[in-house]
Amino acid sequence: MRQKNLNWLIGYSSVAHMGFVFLGIASFNLIGVTGAVLVMIAHGFLAALTFALSGYLEKQTGTLEIAQLGGLLRRLPFVGCVLIMAMFAGCGLPGFANFAGEVTVFFGAWKQFNLITSLAVWSALVIGAVYMTRAIRGILHGPLPDKWMAVVESTWPLRKVPYLVLLTSLLVFGFFPGLLVDKIKPAVARILPAQSASAARPATGTTMALADERR
Repeated sequence: MRQKNLNWLIGYSSVAHMGFVFLGIASFNLIGVTGAVLVMIAHGFLAALTFALSGYLEKQTGTLEIAQLGGLLRRLPFVGCVLIMAMFAGCGLPGFANFAGEVTVFFGAWKQFNLITSLAVWSALVIGAVYMTRAIRGILHGPLPDKWMAVVESTWPLRKVPYLVLLTSLLVFGFFPGLLVDKIKPAVARILPAQSASAARPATGTTMALADERR
């Protein structure tokens, strides 16, 4: 929340997203692990999008220090709108793939880790929303410094395609997560029984050995 550099802010938010992945894996059930995989896929799209946007901003302004930026939505309307949506996706806003993955992790982890899941909810909804919206305000809104008056957005249409593809992927899988879940669940279902069986084998062997000794 105190981070002043956009790249570092994105990096720390990535670590937070990986916390959901570990929580889903630790739940060790079909819903939780499926959600963890979904979060990883969503984060892949989001990380590519946010770091691409930060690279564009750095190329245009020469800095990523939030305090030195401001008002850039006037000069970079397309990039600014995409950045706002990417930040909202990072907050776990409904409609994006990140929300679909995180809420699935919550459902999967609820029975095993009630307190941890509750803390994760508050961290995602409150803390994430605070630092993301503050970054949006500091970079895109407020007065436009005179030194950024010369900043001009690229008018080449193909330059916008990568951003649109990544953002569209987040939205499509956010509104229709079943496109991914239907492919993830069968693989997870094959892994979990195998893990459970391997964990049970030593106990079974020990029980049989004790029974032989008693005989």
